[in-house]
This record gives sequence, structure tokens and C-alpha cells, in this order.
Amino acid sequence: MFTPKAKHLITKIQKIMSKSIEDKDIDRHRNYPPLKYFTFSEFEDKSVVGSGFNMCPEFLMKLEKARELADVPFIINSGWRSEITNKRVGGSEHSAHIQIPCKAVDIKVTNSSNRYKILNALLNFFDRVGIGENYIHVDCESKHNKASKVIWTYY
Repeated sequence: MFTPKAKHLITKIQKIMSKSIEDKDIDRHRNYPPLKYFTFSEFEDKSVVGSGFNMCPEFLMKLEKARELADVPFIINSGWRSEITNKRVGGSEHSAHIQIPCKAVDIKVTNSSNRYKILNALLNFFDRVGIGENYIHVDCESKHNKASKVIWTYY
């Protein structure tokens, strides 16, 4: 229970914040399920505050299930990216990382045992996987009619 003074302060803060966030953004934030293994900040482009909420909720739920199954931490190198960041890191012009809602992440891999556990778990939920030297890319991109049931390498 909030005191009348606290309620007034909360209302005031909400009004100030609503001026800086569009209505569609507020609605988008409300539609996200709670995450057990991740925070939204892990998925954001560090140059765009709050951009972790550009991730697709259904994609995140699949990622949560894969993380549970793998039983090792998933360290997110990259989630949603602005077009500027995507160009800076050498991403594809049609990268799944720049779409909203975003259905792509890069997961850091530090050893072969974790690579196996992460890859094995991801393949239960995703059918587009890229393997880099020290990361695994996973997406379920469909905007550009990219092939499904594929695994590729970056080296």
C-alpha cells in the first residue's frame, strides 16, 4: 500500500517518463514475460538505451528453454543492433540483429564443452545456427526468406 504522497510522486514520475517513451514502446514493454536467466540489458545495443526490449518475446522464451536445457550460462555478445552498430561490427545488410522484433543473438563460447552443451540445447528450439570461433549465432529470421534448418560457420 502506498501513502497518498507516494501515489502522487509515482503519478508525477510516470507522466515525466511517458513524455520520453512512445505509447507503442510502453505497450511493448508490458508484453514481455519475466526472464529467469537473462536481463533485457544483455540484449541491447549499448548505444541505444532500452533497446533490449526490441527483442521478440517468443524468441526469448525459446532462448530461456535452451539455457535451462544446456545448464551452462549463455553470455550474450549481441542481441538487437542499430544499423550503425551493425555496420560497425561488419554485420550483414539484412542481419536478423537489426529487425524489430529481433530474433537473433550471438552467445559467447569459451570452451569446447560449453560449445557442445549450448549448441545441443539450441538445436532443440532453433533451426538457424552460425558457429564462430568464440561464439554461436542463433536466429529464427524470416523477413528475408532465409533458409531454415541450416548450420554455417564464420571461419
